[in-house]
Amino acid sequence: MSDADPRATGAPPWGAHTVATEETLHARLGPLELWARRRAAEWRVAHRSADDFMAERCAVERQAGDPGLPADVAVERFAFRKTDGVLELAPATADRAMVVKPELPFHLLPGEVVTLFVTTPLWLRVLTSAGAAELLDVPTSRPSDTWFGPLTRPGELCYAARTSARLELDDLQRRTSRCITAVEVKNLAHGELLLEHIRLPLPTLALYRDREGYLWTDTVGLTMEAKAAPGEVSIEVRPPVVAGDTERVAGPRRTAAPRYSFGAFASRLGLTG
Repeated sequence: MSDADPRATGAPPWGAHTVATEETLHARLGPLELWARRRAAEWRVAHRSADDFMAERCAVERQAGDPGLPADVAVERFAFRKTDGVLELAPATADRAMVVKPELPFHLLPGEVVTLFVTTPLWLRVLTSAGAAELLDVPTSRPSDTWFGPLTRPGELCYAARTSARLELDDLQRRTSRCITAVEVKNLAHGELLLEHIRLPLPTLALYRDREGYLWTDTVGLTMEAKAAPGEVSIEVRPPVVAGDTERVAGPRRTAAPRYSFGAFASRLGLTG
């Protein structure tokens, strides 16, 4: 199996794959490596992620018999009356919101509007024929955990990530194992705002594939009208225009209102005047 750049070898391993009995599907997507062996009445599935979470690998192949897994990889067994010969690999957004922190904070002057481009790890869903059963739902690389909100008041468990948060799309390094989110930040307040971190509601965002095979989410908007007033988060049910021609490949994990107030979460978003 080749570790060549996916832009030279074709599309990532999304879609349906035919697997014969006693055959193993072996796929790589960025830092994630997956094995799925079909037997007459069970699937045996294993996976691991490389230490290099920014690795860029994209390949898939079928192997006859036992693949001879590395010693540190655990195998999970899924029993069926009879297995069919189709396994689907599907992309998904993270199963929790993600708090992303730019490498350098942004100061946003009154009246300014900027669009930040942020990438986050994709999740890989492994499903049997026509999505009848889900065997796995795993990240290509698992982010660390963080608590979003004061410890003494309601909050939520999120993932945490650092990002370059590019202002120019051409400066963004695109990867097949990560999705791109455009975040439009509006400062309608009278004072300067400091953007130190952003909570991305990834489970409520759909995924779209562009012409080059890279994945985008719905566009997210953050608007602050005053330091003391509730801010607003909006979800535009489309990728940004700069993504070009796209097709929807996955819906959100759960639905959310297109617009909602983040109220007391304003300071936790890092938007302060």
